[in-house]
Formats: sequence, C-alpha cells, structure tokens
Amino acid sequence: MELDNSIQQMITKDLVQKMITSMGGQSKSSISNIDSKTLTVLEQLYRELNFRPCSWATSLLHANRKNDLIDELIRLLGYQSVMSFCN
Repeated sequence: MELDNSIQQMITKDLVQKMITSMGGQSKSSISNIDSKTLTVLEQLYRELNFRPCSWATSLLHANRKNDLIDELIRLLGYQSVMSFCN
C-alpha cells in the first residue's frame, strides 16, 4: 500500500503513544491475540519514531522501516481507524 506524505506525517510519536495507551499499554495479558499484534507494531513504530539516524544510509533504512510499520498498522486496524486517531 502506497501512502501519501500527509498520512505518514500525521503518524507522530504522540499519536502512537496515544494509540498504545488506548489499547491498554503494556498489559498484554488482558488483550486478545489480534490486539497483541497491533500493540507490537505500535511499539515498534514508536521506537522507530524515537530513533535518530546517524548517517544517510541508516536514515534511509529507518524511513523504510517506519513506512512498512505504518502500512502494517493500517492493514491491522483499517485506514478509517488510523485516521480517526489522527483527527
């Protein structure tokens, strides 16, 4: 799925933190298997958004990983659900 830049820029650290919190944070024992997958993707995305690349090559890899995680998040939650968090 190819995302336009506006959607990618809407996915911020604060937004991802809000999504993690709304899913129950770190208490994985109380959530379903599907929610656990989504929470794992959100946590990985949060780490990527906090990562500061030190070179052009790592910057490129970081951008690709972040975009792949955003694609996976939209696949798991659905476009409308992700956009409802953005607004």
